[in-house]
Amino acid sequence: MNSDEIIGKLCECGFDTYIVGGAVRDLLRGVNPKDEDIVTAATPDQVLEIFKDQKTKEVGKSFKVVLIDGIEVATFRTDRYNGLNSKDVETSIVNSIEEDLSRRDFSINSMAFCQYTGEVIDNFHGREDLKNKVIRFTGNPETRIYEDPNRILRACRFLASIGGTFEEKTKEALKKYSYLVKDNISKERISIEIFKALSIKNTSIFFRALHEIDALKYIFPSMNLCFGLDHGKFHIEDVGSHLMVCGDNISSKCSLIKLAGYLHDVGKLKFEVDFDNIIHFKQHEIYSYVFIRKELHDLKFPNRYIDYISNLSLLHMRVFESPKAIRRLLKDCEERNVGMKDIIRLRLADRKANMRRESFLVSDVKKMINDIENVKDERPPNKFRDLNINGNEIIELTGLKPGPEVGEILKHLLDLVIDDPELNENEILKQKTLEFKKGNL
Repeated sequence: MNSDEIIGKLCECGFDTYIVGGAVRDLLRGVNPKDEDIVTAATPDQVLEIFKDQKTKEVGKSFKVVLIDGIEVATFRTDRYNGLNSKDVETSIVNSIEEDLSRRDFSINSMAFCQYTGEVIDNFHGREDLKNKVIRFTGNPETRIYEDPNRILRACRFLASIGGTFEEKTKEALKKYSYLVKDNISKERISIEIFKALSIKNTSIFFRALHEIDALKYIFPSMNLCFGLDHGKFHIEDVGSHLMVCGDNISSKCSLIKLAGYLHDVGKLKFEVDFDNIIHFKQHEIYSYVFIRKELHDLKFPNRYIDYISNLSLLHMRVFESPKAIRRLLKDCEERNVGMKDIIRLRLADRKANMRRESFLVSDVKKMINDIENVKDERPPNKFRDLNINGNEIIELTGLKPGPEVGEILKHLLDLVIDDPELNENEILKQKTLEFKKGNL
């Protein structure tokens, strides 16, 4: 059965039944809901009886939820939280949809819709707040946060989703209790909220809101410190603003690249000031790499995500100005399992985020891509196996034993050949091997 059929049958049996929460919010915004939350006056036992001919399952006695062919149907209920833990909650059945809606987090999520009458039940002015793009807690803001501190992050995400502002008391409560983010929300839940926020085009609103309520320092401390940070003579925007514009200019379909955009320059915290009072960001991409890896690890991101985001940031400063530079970048991309197209995406967004410089022209991008393709067509060597010499030959030539010294020679030879592919001849490589052994080993 689908949701329409389930709602219809419950109504036929005399039980008030509604679509609630995010689905109503999305419908009012003209957005197709990803799923529909159904609530009904029928108790779980009554629901099970009505749909006894369907595949049903009660989701724990305490939740008051029944699955019908995989679709959740919840009984009107109220929650009693013991505080600071969304799982430490007692659920009780209530008699009306109004009571059910009163337990929800934000006014824009506290509406119910009857698909047969078209009635929208909106006791908390969610429709007005949605129209005015306002995020407001349902009921007492401090109580809502104390029930589940993750609502701090959800508030910022919904703010980004509607491109709005916080209602005054909501904002005051978020600032007051932002410290709860540090120890009272699991790292896994924080990561989930981040990825949900990355599906929004202007995710920067999410990060800026977290910064404004003083919560970002518990999530991405390096990003937090970049807001207001002088970006030196080559930029007119501060580092934090640069990160936000960069990330916003990367498609939400590319969430890992987008997050790299918001983080790629956090290493500029390690700046230097010379005798002329000019700021320099030497090796900032290396510092960014270190900060990103630590902070994503602390948030319990999967290792493959940590590797990809940090490696993208590490390579984002590389140039495409010569075949030699492209060969080296292709080699590093392959070694670090990073797509060259993703480097280009980040590079283009990085340039758009520099308010002092013009964005790349279409002709610039085409040339960049053509130069890369031309180098690829040459099939440049980028691995030991591409060399016209192998470890056994080096051992026989030098008298070395198998070990790190042989690997060091191979690495040296590969670097030479990447810079100049014409050197990839067996006799030339033998000569370079002896020269290197004489000078270094």
